[in-house]
Amino acid sequence: MNILNGRRFSRDYFTVQKLSSTPTRVEVVLNYRVRFEQPGRYKVSIRTHRVTQRKDLNDRAPRAITLTTNEVSFDVQPMSDGDEAKEVQRLSTALDAAHDWQSEEKLTQELAFLVGDTSARERCGAFSFSGPIRNYYQNIDLGLYISRNRALVFQLLEAACAMRASQ
Repeated sequence: MNILNGRRFSRDYFTVQKLSSTPTRVEVVLNYRVRFEQPGRYKVSIRTHRVTQRKDLNDRAPRAITLTTNEVSFDVQPMSDGDEAKEVQRLSTALDAAHDWQSEEKLTQELAFLVGDTSARERCGAFSFSGPIRNYYQNIDLGLYISRNRALVFQLLEAACAMRASQ
């Protein structure tokens, strides 16, 4: 929670900078909100109304500006079950060896973006309701949400909850 001019607001970001005609790079990770179901070429642009123009930070009547990003295109290709299993093993091994939260964050984000059954099992194992509270659980949650086989995710989480309740 942040406080600006005595008013509370909750946002995923907050920055102040002058608008200019020079392009600014804004990184947006689409996988946080969208799972691309089919292979293919995709084109995406983002329109936002979350930009305001103020005379200064004390300006209580900011004017909303609509900004639209340039269009970017990318290809989505399916990953075989075998390739995903290798990637899950690589990430799991690297995560076990990680010694700082930045490394854990990066590795669990990569794990979250895999959508197959192997990665779902790995994420549910990491989200086993035991052990230390780690900084990366938001990525594990995200990965469970975007898993292709949600029935498997529910089955694994229900089993983990039942096991935990019986202890």
